[in-house]
Amino acid sequence: MAHKITVKLSYHDDLRRLSVDSASFTFAQLKETIKRLFSSLDTEKIVIKYEDDEQDLVTISSDEELNEAFNVSHRKQPPFLRLHLKDAPKPEEKSAPVQEGEGCPARRGQGRPWWSRRGGNAGRRFHPHVLRHEVQNLSELPRSRKDDRHEHELTLNENPYGHGHFVCDGCQLAGQGASYQCAQCSFDLHVDCTKAKDASNPWQRRQQWFRLHQEAMKLMETKTREGLEKARELLKEQASTSPFHRVTPLYNLACVEALLGDNLEKAIEYLQEAVAAGWSDVDHIKNDTDLDRIRSLDAYNALLASLEADSSSDEEIHIDVHLGPNGEAQFAELRRDQQQARRAEKLARREEKIAKREEMRKEKEEKRQERLQEKAAKRQEKEEAKTSAVLAPEPVPIVAPTPVAEPAPVPQPAPAPLAVSEVAAVAPQPSPVLAPQPSPVLSGSSSSIDEFQSKLKTLEEMGFPDRRRNITALVLARGDLVVAVQSLLSQ
Repeated sequence: MAHKITVKLSYHDDLRRLSVDSASFTFAQLKETIKRLFSSLDTEKIVIKYEDDEQDLVTISSDEELNEAFNVSHRKQPPFLRLHLKDAPKPEEKSAPVQEGEGCPARRGQGRPWWSRRGGNAGRRFHPHVLRHEVQNLSELPRSRKDDRHEHELTLNENPYGHGHFVCDGCQLAGQGASYQCAQCSFDLHVDCTKAKDASNPWQRRQQWFRLHQEAMKLMETKTREGLEKARELLKEQASTSPFHRVTPLYNLACVEALLGDNLEKAIEYLQEAVAAGWSDVDHIKNDTDLDRIRSLDAYNALLASLEADSSSDEEIHIDVHLGPNGEAQFAELRRDQQQARRAEKLARREEKIAKREEMRKEKEEKRQERLQEKAAKRQEKEEAKTSAVLAPEPVPIVAPTPVAEPAPVPQPAPAPLAVSEVAAVAPQPSPVLAPQPSPVLSGSSSSIDEFQSKLKTLEEMGFPDRRRNITALVLARGDLVVAVQSLLSQ
């Protein structure tokens, strides 16, 4: 099944878009595609980069790196891969290489800077910093001079190597501008380094620290007793130069004592002092062959165990890179492992945040449900109170009969006089006066109230829920249920 993915290629203001099969698309095909889309672009003079999930611009130069870019892009929504095409930096001018056996004997085999010659021994904790030395007036300086750190005469060069950048062989710091140089040996010194002969100020003490370190490393690489003894004296002087930078010389003193083998207890003491001063690289101690003679000592094993216990609780990730013949591939693999570790840590933090957010949401939902239940309970209490008040028997009002006024007599013409016998015959007989009988609904007996309540219940069952209206209708109908129903229906 094909895995199609959208690829965007951008070069300056020119943007192209296409779809490729990420499962079979190779780096060679990518270069051919770029050459086809950007006809004026030389694929050998560009650098292809993409932005990973940590917002870093990562270079692509092989099929493995292209597949990693596809994997990162598939996690996006929607999945797409944006490739940035950039012009490759122009290579700087390089001085002619010095053949083995030529030039200065002190520089043979020393093509690399001191911090990479002995791996972690020499400069694990010290890295070169860019430092610029500006000289106000070069005409006041001597054109050449001798220095005890180099056997050849040094010449003042205002623009070394054609670009003005160099690394001082005295203090091992990068410089820019004029330098005293031995062109035959590619040896350079800062102008200030040639003036600093003592340790009267911090800057000069730092220069002395680096100079002693470099000389001690050269002597340690000889592996001879004479060289190791001289290196021991230089390292002791280096450790006393600065109380804040004793870690490296103390560790190297432990290596020298272990290599000499005369006093292994002294080597353990130096190693313990280095650890107390801040040395924490357990892997380097395990892999350093200079310490092989003290590995069987109990003090060494106890020190190593304490270091491992401390490093297991350290959250920081240390990766020592030892580049071999396939150094670039190894470095790329180590970088991928480091990125995966960072990604896993970031994912764990994200999951923890999501869990906390979900817990807070549940707490809010529980509180909301409790509030709703309280409101429902209060509402139910009010309804029950209202219902009980309505269902309580109310006294039926007794309505007194309204007296009906008799009509006024209409005057009649006087009749003709009758005889006495006729008058007696037609004289009206007095009718008996009847007392008004009370309606059953208006009676205050218990049987009448029960009957009235029964009629009210009948009206509610018939679909008339308003109790007050039902009472009014029954009263007006004088207890007649049929008339009350008709009155309710007509309303």
